[in-house]
Amino acid sequence: MKKILLLTIFAVFALNASFATPGGMLFSDVTETVALGDSDLSYTMEASGANMSVLGLIGLGNASAQTIASEAGIKKISRIDKKSSNILFFIYSETFTVYGK
Repeated sequence: MKKILLLTIFAVFALNASFATPGGMLFSDVTETVALGDSDLSYTMEASGANMSVLGLIGLGNASAQTIASEAGIKKISRIDKKSSNILFFIYSETFTVYGK
């Protein structure tokens, strides 16, 4: 029984460490830059789109950078940021913010 418990704990930590975005097991709220455009990083516009998953069973949203940019009228993307949040791995959300001109 002790071996099973230790293996389960190890698996949870290994799974958590395998994600590109750092996350806490109970709660996380992380913002990071995931893409940079040309050397001109100035921007005059920004727009966001989100995805959400509940229990890993239902996934909703459209956070395609192309869709976000076209709907906001952004022609040249300077930077894309991603904000990831999770609560006990039950609710996971990602918000992508596109910056450009």
